[in-house]
Amino acid sequence: MFAILPLVTSIFMLGMISLQNASNLNSQPPVTQNTANNSGQTFLNYRGEVLTYVINHPATLGTVATGLLSLSPQTLPAGITNNVVATASGNGRIIYTWATLPAGTANYLVKSQSGDASIGTTNGTVWTSPVYGIQAAVVPGFVPTGSVLSIQQIGY
Repeated sequence: MFAILPLVTSIFMLGMISLQNASNLNSQPPVTQNTANNSGQTFLNYRGEVLTYVINHPATLGTVATGLLSLSPQTLPAGITNNVVATASGNGRIIYTWATLPAGTANYLVKSQSGDASIGTTNGTVWTSPVYGIQAAVVPGFVPTGSVLSIQQIGY
């Protein structure tokens, strides 16, 4: 019986080491999550610049060219510079900003923005928030399915 004790102890220790290694792997974000976070932050910066431009130029309609923003075009990866400003009722504007971003980016954005309900992922003419589910606003046809989308309205 005592001859088996070292074997049982070795198996137990191996199991504990395996659990510790698995725990360490889970605490380190995968490369794809880092990419989603970086792309998400760039998207937030771009969205903020478009919003600021429209607030400062209230007659804006159509697309806001990247050259009109204070962001350097070199800091914007391809696929992030998409926006359309449409008329809402009266003097209001609806600002659609979208990008094709890595999986998980919409989740990161909503979480990092304390549950921002203006951010989601498109699926045809509907969009879904990771927190709030399917949203009532209709997605215009120019926004590709699978894009991360932000819809902001200013004025009335």
